[in-house]
Amino acid sequence: MSNPDDVNAIPTQRLPLEERWSARHFSISQVFTDLDLEESTIYKAPEFSNLDSWESYRNYMATDLSKDIQRPTRKLFSYREFNSIAKDRE
Repeated sequence: MSNPDDVNAIPTQRLPLEERWSARHFSISQVFTDLDLEESTIYKAPEFSNLDSWESYRNYMATDLSKDIQRPTRKLFSYREFNSIAKDRE
């Protein structure tokens, strides 16, 4: 059985029901941290379209930007299926 004081230990017992979904009570600061952008590269796109709704997507499709964008290669979007570890496909 794992040491309950070891934060990195793999749990060996189920939590009580009231504790199982405790993450929903986490604050944003507990989930995310500030980024150190000191040595990062920031790219400011000359054109940008927010696609957060059907209407904004339709507006994007009417712009010249949508006409200049090329479809990604089929290799990127092709269907792939991977075997499970140590198991052959039938």
